[in-house]
Amino acid sequence: MFQTHDHFGGYASAREIGCAHGVLTQRLHRLCDQLLAIDISQTALALTQQRLGTKAGLEFAQMGFPTEAPRGLFDLCVMSEVAYYWDADDLSRAAQWLADHLVPDGRVVLVHYTGETDYPCTADEAVGALQGGTSGQFTTCLAERQETYRLDLWVRR
Repeated sequence: MFQTHDHFGGYASAREIGCAHGVLTQRLHRLCDQLLAIDISQTALALTQQRLGTKAGLEFAQMGFPTEAPRGLFDLCVMSEVAYYWDADDLSRAAQWLADHLVPDGRVVLVHYTGETDYPCTADEAVGALQGGTSGQFTTCLAERQETYRLDLWVRR
């Protein structure tokens, strides 16, 4: 049913958590048969929909993730610039959601700014909490750190 490819190949069903203005959404859509892009902000969703228009296999939803979370199984989840906004309970909910909904061999991509912020946690704390909350169900394929951001790629065992 689901077929994934090395790193960023083609995906059957993907979730983008925090689509913001749709810059990444536009690129992700080209890699996915179905993509659900969510954001807590209706303004951000409107900008994303304006940027992308109507496309086959592309859906949008306003959700306050992880309290509100998409249903169904998927083989790619992208969380860019969102996890450090969550507290410990939210990070635990998000980790459990990943463990419950990502298919075997599915991928998780995390990208977060590593500089000083006033967010509830740092990028390192957020990624660590997510990984810890998945009970070892994910293998780290990439953990790249640049001067101002970190990029993590996990695969579901």
